[in-house]
Amino acid sequence: MMDFLAHIKKDLSGQSIAVQTVSQHCLNTAKYAAQALKPVHLSAAGYLAGLVHDAGKCTATFQNYMINQIGQKGSVNHTFAGVRLLLERYFSTDAGDFSGVVSELLALASGGHHGLFDCVDERQKNGFQYRLVKEDICYEEAEENFFRFCAGQEELDNDFGLLSKS
Repeated sequence: MMDFLAHIKKDLSGQSIAVQTVSQHCLNTAKYAAQALKPVHLSAAGYLAGLVHDAGKCTATFQNYMINQIGQKGSVNHTFAGVRLLLERYFSTDAGDFSGVVSELLALASGGHHGLFDCVDERQKNGFQYRLVKEDICYEEAEENFFRFCAGQEELDNDFGLLSKS
């Protein structure tokens, strides 16, 4: 099993002292978000947003950035993959189906975890649509690896199905 790295903690001399895999990080974030949102009965939503928020770190490009420090901080986008996964997999325009609204809210939450997510850009264009067609984010690779190493498709589908029906 390949370990995709989410974080590398270094000491003052630059030596690695702790690493966290994407799988560990996403699961921990999901649990933390679920617990934080429990008082307002949104645990399931927090869990799903936390689970997919760093799916984009499951790529060779991001790993090269993490391990070899290729590129400047923030130069490798990792937030769009989770947004795109949620919207492509669960969005619906059917007014009687709440999956569209639920997927958009979860995409906003997971995509905004660094605070730079725009729902609507300066030209009043839909930010969600932009994320669905954005090039150079290695989306297919991120999705495949996320499902292989972090969360199963069936688990995610079941969790989303329960959430969108409640």
